[in-house]
Amino acid sequence: FKKNKKGVTMFGSAKTLLNRVTSIEASLVEYEAKYNDDENNILRRFINSSRRKSDVNSIYAISEMLSTFKEAKSIDAACERTLLNAPEIRSRMLSYFRKNFIVFSETNLSDNDWSNKIFIVSLRALSVFEAINTSRNSSWKKSVFLNEMNTWINEVDQILNLHNLADDWDRVKRYLAQEGIETEWKSSFYTSTEQLFVNEETELKTSKEILKIVTKPMLAMMNTLGGTIVVGAVENPEKIIRDDVKKHTLTREGYTFFDINYEFEKKRKDIDTVKRDIQDILQNKTGLSAEKFNLLWSINLFEVKENFKACSVAIIKVNKSSELIYEKEEINGKKIIILTRRADGRNVSVNL
Repeated sequence: FKKNKKGVTMFGSAKTLLNRVTSIEASLVEYEAKYNDDENNILRRFINSSRRKSDVNSIYAISEMLSTFKEAKSIDAACERTLLNAPEIRSRMLSYFRKNFIVFSETNLSDNDWSNKIFIVSLRALSVFEAINTSRNSSWKKSVFLNEMNTWINEVDQILNLHNLADDWDRVKRYLAQEGIETEWKSSFYTSTEQLFVNEETELKTSKEILKIVTKPMLAMMNTLGGTIVVGAVENPEKIIRDDVKKHTLTREGYTFFDINYEFEKKRKDIDTVKRDIQDILQNKTGLSAEKFNLLWSINLFEVKENFKACSVAIIKVNKSSELIYEKEEINGKKIIILTRRADGRNVSVNL
């Protein structure tokens, strides 16, 4: 664009962005009352994806950066106010940044903490505004301001769109072909998708049994060729009867997923407790030490997105054991030795 058109275009873009952010921010409070029961509502899907702290931080950063545009009637007024108030805005943002961002309290930064990038590009732009404000060349100041604001808007747009679109779909999809000797799907670790909630005691018992079902193909794969178990991939979504489970599923390219992170929050679990629970079951089933299984399996979480909604899916990679692993059970006082292997996409057990 020519400079005059560029100013007009940038001003309109900034005002539009400000209005959208302000509208979203105002809707956060009234949204629950108005749209809580409407699962298909677009605003619901957006806000569901914006509940995390990173989204709140991003809304704050964008609002601060565009605060001088609220009352500005022209690009010249916006330029003048922004340059004048840049030190104060930068000070507020730095204070917020240090107080609310995990990079100042934790050593490990999640790949999902993308709002940090918005703060970095915002602070960089504000530093430029503060530096050029002492210049007496108004035309030059305005030109630099326009370029910096255009750069900032484009960078924020790229950061936000990357977050909304990027996921682990390609990595998950490779395991979604028909179940076979080396692949199996499980809907969850602890949650029954096909039985209604009765009471906490029954739920606890059911959760333990469901996790045992997950470990069954793990042992079978260790005794065969190894393989992969996708936890969170729902084979029969039409059989889901729990409303809370339905609300935390998404469908992409014909595959339905249940959000494992929701399950973790509800059951007060995390990836480490799942590992321990699985190790305990494997140890109890076989009588072997937990160390025996340390190199035989691993688990990682991946994210699948669709229509502003995200689900975490767990991928369990199982290695073939160098020695057959037997299960030991006692039924009616009689000790039974069981060998389980994979065949035709099923777990086949033989009592020895």
